[in-house]
Amino acid sequence: MIMIRSRKFPLVASITAVLVVNRFFFDTPSLNSVDATTRRSRRESESSSPHAAAPRVAQCFVGQTRTLGHPLLPQNYRAHVSSRIGAEIDAYFVLDEPIATTNTTYDSFFPVPIVAADALATPTMQHQYLRWTRCLEMVEEREKEKNATTGTTIYSHVILSRVDMVVLQDFPRAEDFPVTSAWVRPYPENMEDYPPEYSKGDDGAETVGFTPGGVSDLVLVMSRPVAGRVLREMRSVLDAYDSVPDPASEPGLCDAIRCGGNATMGRVCGGCSFLVVAECMPKCALHRAEVPVVYQNFQVRILRDHRSHRNGGCSSFGTRDSGKHYNSMCI
Repeated sequence: MIMIRSRKFPLVASITAVLVVNRFFFDTPSLNSVDATTRRSRRESESSSPHAAAPRVAQCFVGQTRTLGHPLLPQNYRAHVSSRIGAEIDAYFVLDEPIATTNTTYDSFFPVPIVAADALATPTMQHQYLRWTRCLEMVEEREKEKNATTGTTIYSHVILSRVDMVVLQDFPRAEDFPVTSAWVRPYPENMEDYPPEYSKGDDGAETVGFTPGGVSDLVLVMSRPVAGRVLREMRSVLDAYDSVPDPASEPGLCDAIRCGGNATMGRVCGGCSFLVVAECMPKCALHRAEVPVVYQNFQVRILRDHRSHRNGGCSSFGTRDSGKHYNSMCI
């Protein structure tokens, strides 16, 4: 087992956490057929652009480790994201527990450089979004470190996604990413017409309205300035949530959390319950930041273990979890 110690991360190998990866991952022939040096060289070649002015994107992977070690995750990310968007990508991990490794480091086979990792346990599903804000802090730390010598901002955009997400369709090119809006994934179960193709930039952007439901947290794409605004507002939303003595008390919860102006969380999300609040937090932060959204056809799924009855495994699906049939893939 390899322990990686440095909290300041000027090098790819500087990771503050320990990576724990499924043993099955390392028994995969395709990953063990080349040595670590070859894997790293191939990864860096794929993640770099032939143009000096290629944009650089910060990729925030957050959530529970669960199926983190399964080979589908890096393989599909390489096939549909890092080799497709035409940008250099720096990966940031904020997980529920320290990550560890057997036989090798996660950095040696992940398709883009990992510049920072952290572990942040959260007491409730609402606090899942603390990991988003922590990732922003790590991005800002990295930028300050680089800005000391270059004086420039190093990221054009930020991608927020779940760490156990499988990407099934090519991402758009980074040059087509949004400028003033946020790209979000709609809830397919709530839609009659699903956008067949990606739009470009801010085309089709719409104000976050007072409609039932929240905004999916599987994947969001924002420009670096917009991500800063939205995630700072997310911190304010979480602070408001923590100020409620009994969050399970629905009236007090909805009155305490404001989503901009006089809009309460209950109004923005068309209702209020303990479960709705978790899904509504991204929508509330977007509304507070006055950032419109573009619903994009992101074909992504959470990879779940079909054997598990815990931690959101496929065996735990029930009538209350019907949405997981639209956002999950069991293996």
